[in-house]
Amino acid sequence: MLVYEKHAHTKADIMHKLHVVKWRDAHGIKTEAGKGEVLAVHKPAIYWSAGILVLSDERGVTLASDLGMPLGDDYETTYRTRTFIPRVLIDDEYDAGALIRRKRKAVKDELGVLQDRLRDEGWKPVTDE
Repeated sequence: MLVYEKHAHTKADIMHKLHVVKWRDAHGIKTEAGKGEVLAVHKPAIYWSAGILVLSDERGVTLASDLGMPLGDDYETTYRTRTFIPRVLIDDEYDAGALIRRKRKAVKDELGVLQDRLRDEGWKPVTDE
């Protein structure tokens, strides 16, 4: 006998937030330069990173670009293309909000599209009496 079970995650399990981090990073330039040019870029580069928040704690922030949902009770949520930013390099953090599914607009069938076009062009329906 086969038994089927629906795996149910709570809303809290799948609630992930978009996050933006402004941070400073080292940089390198491979060209020859004089002292004046060196002084002009003698500062950290400013970066803005955005992604799905994996973790933010005293050590830093980890963002991911892809989120894989669990396939069952024995699986975990997975994250791909992760970026770790050390806390000491972070200037600002912004919570960009929860991931909310957009409502899909109803798609008109071909007849509905044609009827709209004819009405827009000034045609009126003719009824049989």
